[in-house]
Amino acid sequence: MAFALGLLSKSTALALPLLLLLHHYLLAPRRPLKPHLPCWILSGLYLFLYAALSGQGIEKASQVRGFSSQVATQAKALVHYLLLSFMPVHLNIQQQFFTSASLGATLPLLGLLVSLSLVWWAWRSDSPWVPFSLGWFLLSLSPTLVIPLNILVNDHRLYLALFGMAMLTARWLEGSRNHWPLGSCACCWGYCVSCGPECGGMN
Repeated sequence: MAFALGLLSKSTALALPLLLLLHHYLLAPRRPLKPHLPCWILSGLYLFLYAALSGQGIEKASQVRGFSSQVATQAKALVHYLLLSFMPVHLNIQQQFFTSASLGATLPLLGLLVSLSLVWWAWRSDSPWVPFSLGWFLLSLSPTLVIPLNILVNDHRLYLALFGMAMLTARWLEGSRNHWPLGSCACCWGYCVSCGPECGGMN
């Protein structure tokens, strides 16, 4: 019921079945997958009805940008979202963001390299929480990364994805307090002090 209400509220809830699958694979491999089945059925029904009722809208979405331009543009957007996750400054309803024609351009290529380096780091990590947290971040953003929209980036798209960064930060603090507790406390205080004036200026 909660998932159905989430789909009616925001289409990004479609990421839930993938998040459950990621959780099963990384954190709970011994649990059965059968309880996830209703979410997959509801997701399929939602996509079927959406395609049937708004086929013209889907066709128009494909005309907004081509596949290569969408990948190149969202490769830059991922870096933008990562920066906002840890330094939420210069927030805006509509950011000054521009499309890119292909991944061969400098900024999209750098964005792709950053994304691939994070995937490599998560894959090599000893803790399953690292790939799960980064996977949460990427999968939560996946609907807007894949579907071409007129608004290239939007800060509020991070709301659900930020939980992944919060988990990653919490696990890092939990591990670092045993080795250098004063250093981790200093990092937290420095972060709050650096972001405080910007947040106060926005309010």
